[in-house]
Amino acid sequence: MRIRILAALSAACAVLSVAGARAAVTPPVPVNHSTEPVVLTGAQFPGWSAGPEFTAREPQAPVNYDTADIQPNLGPLKSDCYRAGEHANPYADSDNGDHSCYQSSRVPNNPNVGADVTKILGYKWNKNPFNHQGKFVQIPLQVDEVFTRYISNNYSGFAFYSGVDKETTYAWDREGFRFTSDEFLKSGGDPCTPVASGAETTADPVKGLDDNDEIAFMYDDAGDAAPAGAAKPAGLTGMFDVAIADPSNPAALKHAYVALSAGGAGAPILKFTAANGYVHYERDQGVRDPNDPMKWATPPSDMFVYSQSSYDGYGAAPVGPHCNRDGTIATTSDPNYSPPQGTAGQPPNWLIKQRRPLDTAWV
Repeated sequence: MRIRILAALSAACAVLSVAGARAAVTPPVPVNHSTEPVVLTGAQFPGWSAGPEFTAREPQAPVNYDTADIQPNLGPLKSDCYRAGEHANPYADSDNGDHSCYQSSRVPNNPNVGADVTKILGYKWNKNPFNHQGKFVQIPLQVDEVFTRYISNNYSGFAFYSGVDKETTYAWDREGFRFTSDEFLKSGGDPCTPVASGAETTADPVKGLDDNDEIAFMYDDAGDAAPAGAAKPAGLTGMFDVAIADPSNPAALKHAYVALSAGGAGAPILKFTAANGYVHYERDQGVRDPNDPMKWATPPSDMFVYSQSSYDGYGAAPVGPHCNRDGTIATTSDPNYSPPQGTAGQPPNWLIKQRRPLDTAWV
């Protein structure tokens, strides 16, 4: 099976106008695509994809909690995260939990199951220059699952304008905004170390490959076309020939091969993973202060810090204790300070403010 895509849409050309003469056009200049990705979607792999994602949700009535709390009166249209009177935030009884909320789709998910994304492999034809033979060899290939979310932050004073945004984006390994609790509440540990309130992330509701998932590899990893009848690696259930055209250099047609492993004993497995691929992602581990090992010179990514705009209702985050960047708990000596009424039993001098995890990292 073959997929033909256009890898580049730009071609450089210049027109020289000379009075009384025909315009001269320079030939296209070949473009260096070596650092460019080729991105396909699951819809281009019939038989492997579960099909389209089914999703819909009605526009949400604007909410402004500073004016009135209308959520109890919305019935089935109530926010999925609204928890008034249930102590959604143990550091503030008045917090109804309606922050950064994934509102559910109103239609059932696609029940089909697509190809296992961990078994989708990339290949190129590696030609032997001495005997004109060759073989298929694996190249780095990445499958990114994509799905639609409906996101609100009704607790924010800006929610009256934003309502519920529809966002189609990737399934992440970790969603930092879900880390709203802390070790102090869970185990009596450090109140500045974030803990997920429930699941750490959200999975693609369509299992396996579906139409809007993305399959990506680097243009430079593609190669020559495999000869007709070339032996494919054993243990594959299918292989697509992806022909990549370059308008700036029409003669430079390249080929990559996207295959599906059958799995099991003897079947090919992913040779390139996050450990040895092109991109490495590492969350900050932090560096201790050499003069005081109990403090941080550079804070780790897993630390709650103060996070509040000058207008405290804008993009409001759940409140709780937080750390200074050296890792010490933020406190106050103000005798007039009164923390929000809550059930956490924190020391009275802890500053209870809007907080978020640092989530700093290197890529």
